[in-house]
Amino acid sequence: MINAVAVFMPAPRPTLKPSDVGVLSRAHTVKDRLSLGLFGRLVPRPELFARLDRDYGTQATRTVKAVADAVHGHRSMPVRAMVANTAALVGRLR
Repeated sequence: MINAVAVFMPAPRPTLKPSDVGVLSRAHTVKDRLSLGLFGRLVPRPELFARLDRDYGTQATRTVKAVADAVHGHRSMPVRAMVANTAALVGRLR
């Protein structure tokens, strides 16, 4: 018999402990911080983007890349779209 509750429950998100300060101090970029939030550790960019594509769609990946570009003064997405897409992604990540 299939446990319906287990099938529809999302996997628990990893949590960071106070002892993980070293990992936090190495998370310098938007992508690093998102990696910590999704995986509980720093992961290679392809792994992060594959997870975003799979779980949140390609728009999420484009938005994360656009935000990272914007931090460095490069605009690869209109500001209004970037803000709206970021708000939608944050809502889904919660």
